[in-house]
Amino acid sequence: MDNIAVPLNKLAELSFAYAALYLLFVLLATITVMNMLIGVLCEVVSAVAAVENETLTVTFVKNKLQCVLNKLDEDGSGTISKEEFKKVLESREAVEALHDVGVDVEGITEFADFLFADEEDTSRSKDLSFPDFMNIILQFRGTNNATVKDIVEFHKFVKLKLEQTTSELRELRALVPSLKEMLLRESQQ
Repeated sequence: MDNIAVPLNKLAELSFAYAALYLLFVLLATITVMNMLIGVLCEVVSAVAAVENETLTVTFVKNKLQCVLNKLDEDGSGTISKEEFKKVLESREAVEALHDVGVDVEGITEFADFLFADEEDTSRSKDLSFPDFMNIILQFRGTNNATVKDIVEFHKFVKLKLEQTTSELRELRALVPSLKEMLLRESQQ
């Protein structure tokens, strides 16, 4: 309401109690709106602070890991191989930096085969660029929830590994009769 004087004057002509009640209502409404706006402002400030803190922490970890990787990059390719990754996890400062950002280091070591598996041939491992490596590493933070994409990727990995194992078993099965025959011949001699 822009002008509260007009209704206030009309209510005052009727009764002083009506005017006082009207002023109390306007005061409470104003305080309520002010508190809501302060609450929204505080929420926005805390959200921005959390995002900035997260950005600073991630940048710190990226810089720390970049330094460690530069020291351990054996072939000078600028990419991270599975072997170089295992050496990174042996570095105390890298492990501390990962812990600072909330990364589950034990979980990463268990999934090293999965992280570096080649999509076409799971028996081979691939090298990762530093940005890809950091994206994967930051997915292992305890604050992250599993997404459908994560489950689909894991399903593809398991399916490829299963197909590879099945293929190897078929090859072994094909060799069994010839091995059996060879053993029989040797036992008869």
